Amino acid sequence: MNRRSEDQRKFTRYPMQWKIAIVFDGEEHRPTFHGVTNEISQEGLSLLTDYNLFTEDPVTLLLAIPPKNSAQRNKIVEIRARMIYTVHSAGHDRFRIGVHFERFKGSGRKLLETNLKERAIVVTS
Repeated sequence: MNRRSEDQRKFTRYPMQWKIAIVFDGEEHRPTFHGVTNEISQEGLSLLTDYNLFTEDPVTLLLAIPPKNSAQRNKIVEIRARMIYTVHSAGHDRFRIGVHFERFKGSGRKLLETNLKERAIVVTS
């Protein structure tokens, strides 16, 4: 990543590998594709999937935040989002999709922000 793109980012990106589903609401049968997050910030995320997906229409993301202990279940955050880009990532041998969050269902934004801060990995040089 070059210095210029780092300076343009408003929010910290967290390297999280959480399960995610993309629901194409505008389609008749509401097709759903699964993947895993690559990086998450307060305003969007990048995810990895086996499929070359892109739409200009809004999609619904179902983000599964894993429990902190095995006795609990995943917390599902529902997010309306727009895809910004789709590229093939040779390093992952999958497609990487960038999305921008538009709105969260219920208290989803707060739940996401809390979990990102609590699970942040601090890297020192």
